[in-house]
Amino acid sequence: MSDSLPLLLTVLLLTINLSAQIANVSITNVRETVAPTDKSRLVWIGLLENHSSSPIVAFHSSFVCPSSTIPGKKMSIGSGYDAFEQHIVLDDIRLIPAGSVAEVNAANPYSCTGGVDSVIFSDHHSDGNQRWLNFKHEEWTGMRKGIIESLPQLSRIADREAQPEEIADVFRGRIELIPNGTSDMKKWGERAVYVQLESLLRVKTDVKAPSDSTPYSPSRGEESGEAGGIPRPNAQAMAIYLSNKLQEWKTALEDNLELPATK
Repeated sequence: MSDSLPLLLTVLLLTINLSAQIANVSITNVRETVAPTDKSRLVWIGLLENHSSSPIVAFHSSFVCPSSTIPGKKMSIGSGYDAFEQHIVLDDIRLIPAGSVAEVNAANPYSCTGGVDSVIFSDHHSDGNQRWLNFKHEEWTGMRKGIIESLPQLSRIADREAQPEEIADVFRGRIELIPNGTSDMKKWGERAVYVQLESLLRVKTDVKAPSDSTPYSPSRGEESGEAGGIPRPNAQAMAIYLSNKLQEWKTALEDNLELPATK
């Protein structure tokens, strides 16, 4: 029953497609539906079709629509996807496979124009807005730096030199040095790594990944650490596990950090 719920909530299905600006990538089957997180609000979504021979790592779409507050004026709406920006340390990096479709944010095709304007593929080629492509390169460079800076801190937990709460405080200090919403994309990417790790190190329960190539199997019912914290034997296992995941993330970033050749 739950699988059919989104279809029941869809109030209008359109066969109109938003004009694509990138070869082999388009947004089709645009429809208005109830927002997943707010049932009182309607949103436009569509299907991103990847007709290329390579998975998509990141893309950006832009739409020009009538202003909802100023008659006669136009407004720009941007959205997109970045496999690294959306990446959760405990999960796998999710690219949009070649020849597949993915549900994405869109805009009213009756009154708006636009579509995908920039895309980066996993084979290192890209197409579209050079400014956006450069932003992605800078953000990923910052993420890589955040990972490199974080690995020695996790080693301190694995070597029993520090508790998770202490290292979480270290990451909190680094987060506070980088303003939320900074326009420096390298700093923004670096900050994103610290935010994730601080949150994971403060959890009060075992950490488990839904799908993983580096399984973490903590022991239970053994010696406990600080009150309310992660049990001590689990702290070392968790630190090793997170280090392995960060290494996977770092390798994937480095594979994509060659500035893509644009068309």
